[in-house]
Amino acid sequence: MWKMASNIKDDMRAVGARLNLVTWSSLINAYANSGLVDGAIEILEEMIRDGCQPTAPCFNIILTALVKSCQYDRAFRLFNSWIEFGIKVSLSLEQKGSLPDNFTFCEEHPGTNGGTILVVPFRPTVTTYNILMMACGTNDERAKSVMNEMKRNGLCPDRISWSILMDIYGTSKNRNGAIQVSTKALS
Repeated sequence: MWKMASNIKDDMRAVGARLNLVTWSSLINAYANSGLVDGAIEILEEMIRDGCQPTAPCFNIILTALVKSCQYDRAFRLFNSWIEFGIKVSLSLEQKGSLPDNFTFCEEHPGTNGGTILVVPFRPTVTTYNILMMACGTNDERAKSVMNEMKRNGLCPDRISWSILMDIYGTSKNRNGAIQVSTKALS
């Protein structure tokens, strides 16, 4: 699937078509669903170099692929790196000049060969935190900590968040915790 998606991207480029957010997201998804998470990250960086602003779902696709492949620690490391440092992408002067005016980045540093390095911010959503909670397995304390971080960052857990947390408490055989979460979710 990822090869076909990559060929379509190359064909579009060959005829001078500019890829949009949907196309880039589909490419990231094709790589991620094929287990090629590093390739998906490279596509994300290529997307930025091409001047297309990534949205939270682009990042969430990659995190979901890591969770589905049981790479829980890597999902957390990547998330924490994105939160702390953003996404660093090297651009040539030509690539930097072709970025749209509304392209958001938080820092710019001199790069090699006269280029520049942009730091693109990562803004997690409730869905992002839900993905991370699923990465907690049966560690109910870690899942609760992820939910608390979500709240500290001004996001409100949704029904899916509460359901994931209840499931984790149940799976970890913490009946009282599951009941407490159920009570909080209903209040």
